Amino acid sequence: SDGDAVPDYVSKYFDIDVLASDAVSGSMTGAEIVGACRETAFQMMRTLIDSDSDLDGTPSRKTVESYMRLLMETLESTLSSTSPLLSNAHVLEEYTRFENERK
Repeated sequence: SDGDAVPDYVSKYFDIDVLASDAVSGSMTGAEIVGACRETAFQMMRTLIDSDSDLDGTPSRKTVESYMRLLMETLESTLSSTSPLLSNAHVLEEYTRFENERK
């Protein structure tokens, strides 16, 4: 449906299919994805604070595009480097047992 469509301003900088792929975020829990997004936000804040750019004025289109590309790269890297809890066979077994007991 159109409600699920990725807005143009997002798809211009972010490849949602890559971010949602098994290679990047497969078998991650929602909490792990949220944590990776928070870590990315902190990394980007550090980058902005450490940069020499003038943050008081309106940034140029080139600056915004540069930061958006960097944000995508940083998010993909953070997601890829996060070890999903459910990738641990013992944890997955316990989780599956717990889920089956609830049925």
